[in-house]
Amino acid sequence: MAHRILICDDERPLAEELTEFFALVGWDTAIACSYDEAVALLLAGDPVQCLLTDRAMPSIGGEYLAAFAFALPLERRPRVIAIMTGVPNGESEDTLAGDALQISKPFDPAALEARFTQYLAGPK
Repeated sequence: MAHRILICDDERPLAEELTEFFALVGWDTAIACSYDEAVALLLAGDPVQCLLTDRAMPSIGGEYLAAFAFALPLERRPRVIAIMTGVPNGESEDTLAGDALQISKPFDPAALEARFTQYLAGPK
């Protein structure tokens, strides 16, 4: 069974590029360009194993989407929740939710996919 990822970014071209990459390497993908779209997808249909969201979005940011995802029942909660941010690795980011991974931009999608796959292969 393929892993399923939800990519949420208000910059549609970036979201589409990431979605295309993950689809090409065998993932089932879903795309959202806002908090509301992402919430609807998290609540309906097949659960996602990974949520990758941009932090800085108009209206409601990705840290709130991550917090929402962490609060979902276990059967709907993504196992990997990651927030893309412009903050370099190693710097503090007080508003990141829970145990969300901080992904600093720019990043290598192949390395990110390998990291997600590694997390998903670990204990549940």
